[in-house]
Amino acid sequence: MLKLIAVAGLCLSAGCRTPTMGAVLQEKSRGGGSSRVYRTSPKQAWEIALQVLRWEGAGTIEEHHEGQFMLTTIYDRYAASAIGPMSYAGVWVEPASGGAEVTCVVDGQSFTEARFHRRFAQAVAFLEGGKPLPLAAPREPPEDLQPCASASDCEIGVCVEGRCRR
Repeated sequence: MLKLIAVAGLCLSAGCRTPTMGAVLQEKSRGGGSSRVYRTSPKQAWEIALQVLRWEGAGTIEEHHEGQFMLTTIYDRYAASAIGPMSYAGVWVEPASGGAEVTCVVDGQSFTEARFHRRFAQAVAFLEGGKPLPLAAPREPPEDLQPCASASDCEIGVCVEGRCRR
């Protein structure tokens, strides 16, 4: 019992909170999330987003076509503890000049918006190369030298001179 109280106290003092789907929707309504425009049709971008979420181990994906967004939960199968093994994610796909604007919003620690966009770009490269999207997750693209504006953009490492470094 004392151990549980100590963990709860530590969590509260560190600012821990449970991720929620509501936080994802609220963040998007405030203009949050990370957006990129991809040279693909919105319909194809929708299919790519679904596949990327599947690669990342998404549970059921709620598709809201009328609202141009999808919602899901992603569990970290390899989490060493119960703290942070789950994220809620939302993806919005909207028409944009020259393609589709794809916005990802994540609440939690097992998945990041940067990771989603790296995987999305990887999927676009498959299609541009004339290859179909693999059903099983391909090897991840290299993470070194990923562009960043701050440390929060780096899934691994730190932001130095605009690039993530290990």
